[in-house]
Amino acid sequence: MDPTTRFQQAVPYLLLPVSEPLSALHATRRRLHYSPCPDDPNACAACGSCLHTGTTQYRVARSKSKKSRVAQTTCLACDHVRITPLALYSSTTTKTSVFHIPSAGPDARDGIASNAVASMQPPLLPAARLDNPRDSSERPTASSSTPQTPRSGAAGKITQTRQKKKTGLQAMLARNREQEQERAKSQKKHEGGLSAFLDGL
Repeated sequence: MDPTTRFQQAVPYLLLPVSEPLSALHATRRRLHYSPCPDDPNACAACGSCLHTGTTQYRVARSKSKKSRVAQTTCLACDHVRITPLALYSSTTTKTSVFHIPSAGPDARDGIASNAVASMQPPLLPAARLDNPRDSSERPTASSSTPQTPRSGAAGKITQTRQKKKTGLQAMLARNREQEQERAKSQKKHEGGLSAFLDGL
């Protein structure tokens, strides 16, 4: 496929996020002016609108004899209906393929049994989970039987930043408490002075 044809096929998709009507216009122009160009299944054959969820209605229709199935795609912009024949499937082949179990020799049975035993074993936990102090309190046997590995540099940095945040928050809370205590003292002084003044009158 030459670059010009590839570009002409890509233009409607490039314009779709910007303007759906402009995208539809380019899809229609491409189909009308370039006859060897195959029909795009993602564009309406009548108006060129992009067929996606919200702009189309899709349903599968069967004939009364159940010998043919078609997909009906309705463009909600222009009400054009595209009918696409669907391949028939045989019910006998699907039944036999679903319920057919091939016979297996003794070697295959041993392999199946070993795979079943391997799948029943519990998965191994990563070493990072064993280092976690919460896990060690919940499972004391796991932490005592396995040696703890040193934390990586990234984990150490994370804990340092958390500690800094905690100390910063604690300092801020202490300052707020001090300010509230000072306000309470000043209010008591004002109230005490006012009540003494009123009592003196």
